[in-house]
Amino acid sequence: MKRAVFMVPAAIAFVYAAILAVEGIYIGLIAGPEFLVGYGFDSQSPEWRFRSRGHFFWYDAAVATVFAVVGMLLRRLLADSVTRP
Repeated sequence: MKRAVFMVPAAIAFVYAAILAVEGIYIGLIAGPEFLVGYGFDSQSPEWRFRSRGHFFWYDAAVATVFAVVGMLLRRLLADSVTRP
């Protein structure tokens, strides 16, 4: 039970990374132009990540990677500390 409780922060980080990855793939590679306009994409947007699909894809890829690494570190630090004597 204690190990499962310590795995929750790592699981949250992994789930968030997966959600960001799916969103980045959909918006960056699959979504149609009408969806992108409704989502706020504009070449003159003050936020660089909304200027193009490619910007958004790589932004989401970078953030998803950070959360995946955080999840791995949390799993290593928290869950392994429970199994050590």
